[in-house]
Amino acid sequence: MQLKKLLLSTIAISSIMATTAFAGTWRTGAEPNQNRWWYDNDNGTFANNGWQWIDGNNDGTAECYYFDADGWMLADTTTPDGYQVNENGAWVENGNVKTQSQQDTTSQQNDSLVGTYNYKYTAAYILDASTGEYNLFMKTPEHSEIIYIDELVTSGAQDDGAYSRAFEERWPLGMPWDFATRMTITENTESTFRWHGNNGNIGGSDAYDEYTKNGDNWYLSGISFNGIFVPTTDENFEVLFTDSNTLVYRYNFISYDKDMYPDGANVRIDTVYQR
Repeated sequence: MQLKKLLLSTIAISSIMATTAFAGTWRTGAEPNQNRWWYDNDNGTFANNGWQWIDGNNDGTAECYYFDADGWMLADTTTPDGYQVNENGAWVENGNVKTQSQQDTTSQQNDSLVGTYNYKYTAAYILDASTGEYNLFMKTPEHSEIIYIDELVTSGAQDDGAYSRAFEERWPLGMPWDFATRMTITENTESTFRWHGNNGNIGGSDAYDEYTKNGDNWYLSGISFNGIFVPTTDENFEVLFTDSNTLVYRYNFISYDKDMYPDGANVRIDTVYQR
């Protein structure tokens, strides 16, 4: 979808790219690289081409390191994507080392959210500053299963116009871009889940969004596209579950230059899916 394409470009510039290593070994190079470090994943591969979270001393806390295409760790410099690493190679912001808690995700596996969710409707709400409540502003009609337009080519299904109608219904809500009609959640743990939308091949067939739990809701914490994972802490995008089978994908923003909303209004767009 167009919004996702814009988001990917923005996040790629403003966020770092990282994967997580749960086991491995730091090693130094042979001459003339005896003072340079690389990370052996202990599975026949090594860290390279971007960021990786590594808990090198197994204390349950990982630091993030940048590796070049040849696998050498960068240190005491600015990375190609504009972030600072200290003399030990760890990512720092304002002099503080960024860390991430490492947990045994196997023991915390929780498949309660795993499954496929089909698009139902989209609704827009505006914050009433006097009450602190969001009031319904506009809502699209509800739908049953909709086949995404690109799937018509591969599935051979007949286009019944349902996707086009749903697309047009979202337009007055200020959502004039492509959207997924089906979301599939995979790799659900107690604290994170990943989902894959069916809206085209943006970022490759293995592209996914990762959400991390904070309180009762889940917030966008990273996007993977073209085999690269890009962490982000954008809380404008969140997911909540109103019941065991209903997923709400929420986008929060402040309105500006949008005829459908008052200028400066706090707007909440809920795209609802059901399993």
